[in-house]
Amino acid sequence: MVPGRSFGKKDARLPKIGFVPDSDEFAFGFLDLSHVIRGCHLILSFVDGKTQDLLSMKGQSLGRVGTENDDWTNYYVGM
Repeated sequence: MVPGRSFGKKDARLPKIGFVPDSDEFAFGFLDLSHVIRGCHLILSFVDGKTQDLLSMKGQSLGRVGTENDDWTNYYVGM
């Protein structure tokens, strides 16, 4: 969740999420499968742009296609 962002029907705003940097101690830790969402609708937050600050590894990665070297900063969660 993006810190400090209010959302919901009262605020007329969708929740906004993003990835944590790979330097976060829990970024690649154990994932409890009971907490996995198997399907959702994420909408790119074009206004927040892209960043190269999330994955410090440059070059080829399964998380990026072809020659991409940046990631979208945030996403809206469709409800």
